[in-house]
Amino acid sequence: MKKILLLSSLVFIFSCSDENVINGIDENSSNTTNVSAKTVSDFDELFYQHINSSVYLELDSKINLYTAKMRFTENSENINTEEKMISWILANLDTTNFSSTEEAISEWKEIENISKIVFETNADFYKEVTHNKGRFSELLLHENMKYYTTNSTCKDNLNACNSSAVDQYSGAMEGAFEAYLDGHISGESASKAMDNARIIYSINLDLCRMEYDSCILG
Repeated sequence: MKKILLLSSLVFIFSCSDENVINGIDENSSNTTNVSAKTVSDFDELFYQHINSSVYLELDSKINLYTAKMRFTENSENINTEEKMISWILANLDTTNFSSTEEAISEWKEIENISKIVFETNADFYKEVTHNKGRFSELLLHENMKYYTTNSTCKDNLNACNSSAVDQYSGAMEGAFEAYLDGHISGESASKAMDNARIIYSINLDLCRMEYDSCILG
């Protein structure tokens, strides 16, 4: 089985259950946090406003297209910063689906520009993530699993794989924004760190889906 790409180094850089859960989320999830019903409701609303906003949907689409072109399956240590990721692409251009180094760099700049807008317009949401990381993970996992309705060993494995990817991603996002709030890094640096977290998260989810498809096909 392919292993989830680890975000531990990225988290390290930026780190110096009640019954109030939405329908379809396991109330016994290990990600559940002890927060009031009002807090859960407020955070849920912020979460869905965030992921359904036009600018976030555009960013998410470009991230997924970029990772599809990368075709990356190695250790995330090789791409856990912007410099490492671009260097890896340039060194492995022939194995990617980028037509040229200029295309790879240009498309990454597009992602960074949109990400800056997402960062600036969703600062309140990311601040709440630092107080509700467990709930953030819970909602992400729900969104990843909501279309898999048939119970099976393959689905259980997919849930575990996605859960690991979600936990790594939420930790990296929380760490980056906390470092920004504490004044350890600039907003631009935090935004770049979040971009790298999104790239690795997208790759991890793809690996999880690939394992699920292989399991279903037997």
